[in-house]
Amino acid sequence: MSSGVWLLPEELVLEVLGDVGQAGQQIPHQMMTLLSKLRGLGGGEKGAALEGQARHDAEPALAGAPGGEAARGILREMFTNRVDTDPNPLAYQRLLEKISSEQASIAAPVSIPPSYRDPRDSEDRRAAAASIAVRLLADDAAGGELPALLDYVCGAAIELLKGGRFAELEEGVAAARRVLQAEQPGEEAKKAAEALMAQLRRPDVIDLLLDAPENEAAQQASERATLFAATGSEGILRALSSFSALPSGGRRKQHVRLLAAAEAEPLLEGFGRLAEEGTEALRGALPLLRRLPVREAIVIGRRLTLHEDAEIRMEAYRTLAEVDRRDGAFERYIESALWDAELRVSAFTLELLKRRADEAACAMLSRYVGGEFGLAQHELRLRAIAVLSEFPSAAARDALINVLHSGGLSFRKNELGLRVAAERALLRRKDAVSVKALRRWQRSPAYWASLLVVRRSA
Repeated sequence: MSSGVWLLPEELVLEVLGDVGQAGQQIPHQMMTLLSKLRGLGGGEKGAALEGQARHDAEPALAGAPGGEAARGILREMFTNRVDTDPNPLAYQRLLEKISSEQASIAAPVSIPPSYRDPRDSEDRRAAAASIAVRLLADDAAGGELPALLDYVCGAAIELLKGGRFAELEEGVAAARRVLQAEQPGEEAKKAAEALMAQLRRPDVIDLLLDAPENEAAQQASERATLFAATGSEGILRALSSFSALPSGGRRKQHVRLLAAAEAEPLLEGFGRLAEEGTEALRGALPLLRRLPVREAIVIGRRLTLHEDAEIRMEAYRTLAEVDRRDGAFERYIESALWDAELRVSAFTLELLKRRADEAACAMLSRYVGGEFGLAQHELRLRAIAVLSEFPSAAARDALINVLHSGGLSFRKNELGLRVAAERALLRRKDAVSVKALRRWQRSPAYWASLLVVRRSA
């Protein structure tokens, strides 16, 4: 054979194979495949190297074999007396046979199943090592290596977040907090703990926490919220600043959920910092107010009623009127809003009263029409009467009657105009009390004055 296999002449190998075949004995096909491959490797430098190695290995076995008879006997015994005991399963054996029948080639890149970590991925290795560090921190087994372990978790924070390994990073944060709360944490451990907490407040880390999938599992969502709370006012500010640019749907809900789970002090501080950034930034975050915990929403809303922008003040009053259910709270907020120097705020407040439609709202509207809230614009006082006319309650009717008989002997056009508006609202009711009040009104000097001053000019 050209490769010099077993250092035997090719004629001798073929002769023995022929003898075995004539005897009716089967030669293992794996042996035939091996011989064929070895023959194909002959020639060139590689073939010469293989032949040299084969010669070196075979010389002891064939030393002193006279006339090739000994070699012929060895070959015949190898081909005919071989006993096959195959321990391989059938499917595995077929795979080996398939591989043996193919030509050798350069190995393809290894495909690693997703259930295993890729040893070639540096980020994956860092995350796995950080997981080990976190377990040591959680078990209080760090000892003198505590600063180094905290440093490692700090450096791998982004890899842990990208891999969705929130629970592990959460353990690292818990360890950092334990260090910072200790009476004597040690200077190096304290610096490492502060560095880890500062890492969470980086904008890119906060963005990873904010960018959650809509179908995230409940457990992972809870862990994400805990980590977001650790970002403090930095995370609050970033979530608030980006809220108005988000499309409606899951991303907005995610921001709301994270903000609602935030601690009170950072939440208040974050809104305060947002107000310092300008009116536009604050307007975009105002819809979040009513979705925050009640206590924080009330504190923030009351602060915003003093803001210089009228729209922000209106949203603050809207929030307070909806979320503060304490006795008398609604009336206090409405009264404050009706005193607002901006007429838009007063008009908005009348709409809030219209939605309330209870006795307190009727009393507040009656007082507004009566001029108890400063120099209210005449058109808004007429609007307040129109709101009262839409309420079917007896309290609304009594408030309209009060307007009808107010003003005494004043014949000023605006005052008479208010009484005429109340008269028209009562005419639509037609109940006994309204009819009696209208008859009394029609016998008053003010009624006759209204015919001359208001109705004629109209």
